[in-house]
Amino acid sequence: MKSKIKNVLIDLLLVMVVLLLLLLFHAGFIAGPLRAMEKENKLYVEAYEKVSEISNTEFMNRFSLSDIYYVVKYEDELHWFNQAIDKVGKQAYMPYDNVFAKAETLGFKESEISYGVFNDKVVYALEKKGHIVFLDLESHDIVFEFGG
Repeated sequence: MKSKIKNVLIDLLLVMVVLLLLLLFHAGFIAGPLRAMEKENKLYVEAYEKVSEISNTEFMNRFSLSDIYYVVKYEDELHWFNQAIDKVGKQAYMPYDNVFAKAETLGFKESEISYGVFNDKVVYALEKKGHIVFLDLESHDIVFEFGG
C-alpha cells in the first residue's frame, strides 16, 4: 500500500513539473513575443501621431507585403504609414461590414478580413492559408490575388 501511494505521488509530481514547463514555454515563446510586437506597434503609432500632430488614433492593423505598414483610424479616415514614416497616406474610413458579402462569396470568413496597403492605397486584405486577396475599399474589385 505504501508503495502504491508513493508511486501516485511521484506521478502527480511529474504531471505538475510538465504543467509548469508548459506554462514557462508559453510565457517565453508565445506570450512574450506577442507582447513585444504589441509594444512595438504602439511605439510606431505614437511616433506617427507625433509626426502627424494628431492623437487618439485607433490601431487597426500591422501589414507586411514588400514593407511593413501600419493602418490606424483617426476620426473618419484611415491613415497608413511605413516603419520609417516616409511613406504615408490617408483615405476615407470604410468599415469591414461593407465587404462581408464579397468576402463570403470568395470563401473567406469575417475573421480573415483586415486592412492592408497595396500600391499606396488602403485595401481590404482577405487572408487565409494559401490564399490572399486584396479588395479595393470603395469598389470591392479584386486588385491582387495570390494562391487559391
